[in-house]
Amino acid sequence: MKILQLSFTLSSGGAERFVVDLCNHFAENTDNEIVLVITNEANERNTHYRQELSANVRFLSLGCKSGLTLKSFWRVFQIIRKEKPDVVHAHCQLLLLLLPALFFPKIKFFHTLHSLAEVCLRSPKLKGLYRYLYKNKVQAITISDECRQSFEALYHLDNSIRINNGRSPIATTAEKESIKETVEKLKKDNHTPVFIHVARRNPLKNQKRLFSTFERLQQEGYDFLLLCIGSGYEQEYAPKYKDNAQIKILGEKKNVGDYLAASDFFVLSSDFEGLPISLLEAMSMGVVPISTPAGGVKDVIRDGENGFMCSLIDDEEFYKTVKDVFAGSNTIDRDAIIKEYNEKYSMRSCAERYNILYQK
Repeated sequence: MKILQLSFTLSSGGAERFVVDLCNHFAENTDNEIVLVITNEANERNTHYRQELSANVRFLSLGCKSGLTLKSFWRVFQIIRKEKPDVVHAHCQLLLLLLPALFFPKIKFFHTLHSLAEVCLRSPKLKGLYRYLYKNKVQAITISDECRQSFEALYHLDNSIRINNGRSPIATTAEKESIKETVEKLKKDNHTPVFIHVARRNPLKNQKRLFSTFERLQQEGYDFLLLCIGSGYEQEYAPKYKDNAQIKILGEKKNVGDYLAASDFFVLSSDFEGLPISLLEAMSMGVVPISTPAGGVKDVIRDGENGFMCSLIDDEEFYKTVKDVFAGSNTIDRDAIIKEYNEKYSMRSCAERYNILYQK
């Protein structure tokens, strides 16, 4: 089977991480031909995960400056016409499938909505067009119950297929021990809990809630270390916390697994989510999650059993949840978290679902 996966970029985001894992898994089968196409230029920022691609995955960049331009529409059409895949699976804007879906009816088209349906809709004026495509030309994939419900409510369609996001077990590197030593030196003592946040700076992630919560805890005298990994913090947050002993902005890292291995808790403060890949990465290493009940997070975290989750998306509730963790930090079985990840959220189980779908 020839499968073409389509994304705007391979920058350091959850959807991009997912695409690479999915491609690598399907490339394990030598009967498959896997082509990964990004619309944007192949510069350093847009190819963050390229070095992690299997040698069996053919990588192509369409060289566009922006994902949604007339040039990108035309070049996506051209590459699909040239490659003649059996399957096209998009992880970017649905609109890029418009021309190919109309002109190549023998190809199977799939679109994974990596967030709520209304977030994936580029403009309310395009709702009718999106509904037409999802009803007649493109199979919609939703990644959580909330995403599926938002799809049904927005488009009045019940034909989306839910497949949980998956993630290959995150690996550590040769730097693991040195990172652990560095983190240990940042801690006040051996009992200092280490919290980690892995995400690009994004209003939907509401990092303002995250930092205000930990600032408040610091003012109240709580002992902790917060590590923040991701891009986009350089202007607003990095200067603010550069001399803070308990809050460290580390920027982008390619060895996230090394930092997760040195952490106790993974924390998310989001207003909106699909099913965050970073959450699954943390679970694969037994790092205890703490989160708002955003999107697919509600399908994963059971408060007090495999993590901690506040009752609603609210600044004060988030603060109370994180604060309560200090009193109950030893109640979660980390091995049980790893076991649950292996059973429900590994890339192998996810890709098997996609394979069945592609074959139908």
